Amino acid sequence: MSDASLTMWCPDRPGLTAEVSGFLSETGCNITDLNQHSDPDHDLFHLRTEFEVGNVPVGVIRTKWSDSTLAKTSTWNIKDHHQKAKAFLFCSRSLHCVHDLIARSTAGELNLDIVGVASNADNAAPACSAVGIPFHHVDFDPNKEELHFRKMHELFIESGAACLVLARYMRILPAWFVDELPEQIINVHHSFLPAFPGADPYRQAMERGVKMIGATAHYVTSTLDDGPIIAQRTDNLSYRDSLETIRLKGRDLERVALAEAVRSHIEHRVTTIGSRTIVYP
Repeated sequence: MSDASLTMWCPDRPGLTAEVSGFLSETGCNITDLNQHSDPDHDLFHLRTEFEVGNVPVGVIRTKWSDSTLAKTSTWNIKDHHQKAKAFLFCSRSLHCVHDLIARSTAGELNLDIVGVASNADNAAPACSAVGIPFHHVDFDPNKEELHFRKMHELFIESGAACLVLARYMRILPAWFVDELPEQIINVHHSFLPAFPGADPYRQAMERGVKMIGATAHYVTSTLDDGPIIAQRTDNLSYRDSLETIRLKGRDLERVALAEAVRSHIEHRVTTIGSRTIVYP
């Protein structure tokens, strides 16, 4: 595994890849992977590189980079691969995505520390207790929904997590909550967005007679199911599929799409430009 990665974007001009490579070489780093893309439509340059740091601490490299001319004219992040990302999960009664993220993080497939789970249902408590993850049941009263969201927000902030994952949390976060955490909240929606946003998309898909279904993991914005897309997965349907088999297929797609999006986010493989994303392999 590489020690660290640099993700950046800036106005395009000649020589940017050479400048980044030269900086890392002069700092004593060894590049192990590099992806770059020039976007002529927006005159932007995008780059992500992984590297070994040798005997130089990642913090020192980050400080030296921040003092460079290129850093001052770009949006960038340097990620230490040896530090686990902290995430907090919100869920409701369906737990397949929660179980999957816990299993992947426990097995080391995701470099993720799940620091807490909060839900408007209580059935996630055993799964969390089994691996020592704090669980919080926050009841949802439609007549007092603001109290619910304030408590959920408080739990997330107190956890110190840098990422909030909506693992089939079936409540719509208020705008004040979402606007405070731009590009920090990841949701999985059970359709191939932008098709079938909102409630019960599998039933919508069956009634419409579509030939494939999908799952979409995206950043959350104040517009429902409309945030920048990070990952999508699809599966084919036939006339033999019932609503139940569609939902079963969909759950598998949701697990994979959400895990892929979380991995891309915590490894700083995602750059967001307006409503679009660049997701590095």
